[in-house]
Amino acid sequence: VRQEGPRGLYSGLVAGLHRQMSFASIRIGLYDSVKNFYQKQWHKDSGNGASMATRILAGITTGAVAVSCAQPTDVVKVRMQAEGANPFGGKRYSGALSAYRTIAVEEGVKGLWKGTGPNIARNSIVNATELVCYDMVKEEIRKKYIVGVVRSKLEKL
Repeated sequence: VRQEGPRGLYSGLVAGLHRQMSFASIRIGLYDSVKNFYQKQWHKDSGNGASMATRILAGITTGAVAVSCAQPTDVVKVRMQAEGANPFGGKRYSGALSAYRTIAVEEGVKGLWKGTGPNIARNSIVNATELVCYDMVKEEIRKKYIVGVVRSKLEKL
């Protein structure tokens, strides 16, 4: 706030929203489909739910796919947020779209995918952890709720 003023708190906000919308949509949206795909491939006759390994692999896969698709949004977000810390002053980008365009022109389209490997490694682990925990908690809530509702209905008979 001292160096950039209150507006500095919002530097990279639009790019951050681009990243969150694309990354979260892909990783969360694909998770159940990928989990079901792996489940069918490995446990064809099993009537049980997805195993922990299946869930973890689905989380890693969807995290990697999401980063592979949404990496340009992450590059732009980081560059715009770091721009305020530039000791030489001056802004390279007038906004998120300007950043996409400038990076693509100056560094080539490949520049938008810089850091993809390390980002896949980091986000795959985070994604697997978040989505597997969410999936398991959701499953337990559904089991307990459904059992509770069925039990109360049966008691009323």
